[in-house]
Amino acid sequence: MTRALVVLAVIAVVATGCASRGEVRQLRSELIQLRSELVQLRAELNGARAAQDSPLRDIARANADVQGLDARTRELASSVRETSDEVVRLGARIGVTEEAVRATRARVDTLATPPPAPPPVPAPPPATRSAASAAADPCAGAGARAASRVGRGAAACATGRAAPARAAGGAGDRRREGVRRGDGDLPGT
Repeated sequence: MTRALVVLAVIAVVATGCASRGEVRQLRSELIQLRSELVQLRAELNGARAAQDSPLRDIARANADVQGLDARTRELASSVRETSDEVVRLGARIGVTEEAVRATRARVDTLATPPPAPPPVPAPPPATRSAASAAADPCAGAGARAASRVGRGAAACATGRAAPARAAGGAGDRRREGVRRGDGDLPGT
């Protein structure tokens, strides 16, 4: 640009022929003014370039961030698909498990319910006691006296049950007593 000004100044001088000193001074002042404007334009151009570089750097940085976010979004989408597939699989397993639990509960309910009780058998009518049955019953009549001699009477009649065969004073007790005392003449039980 400076060369263009110099060339323009030279052409102006040549075209006019001989220039007076005033014209040369005027040309010099215009040339200086043009140079200062050129310096200002260069400074503005450098400022504009610097202003453009900053947004360009920001755009490049934002572009890199967007690409990173896109990659992360793809990873998350894949993870979400896997998770939803797993949820579907678990839902199916839960359904199968719930069905098995229902079947087991139904089986337990059927097994836990007792069968209906058979109708009660009517009790036989009370019969009159014969002499044989009275003798067999230790709590009645002569049988009670015989049971008391053996040592079974009072306790057996009080409980309503016959005393066991080896009650106090029975033959089994004598054998045990003999063995306990060291009498070896009786076979031990």
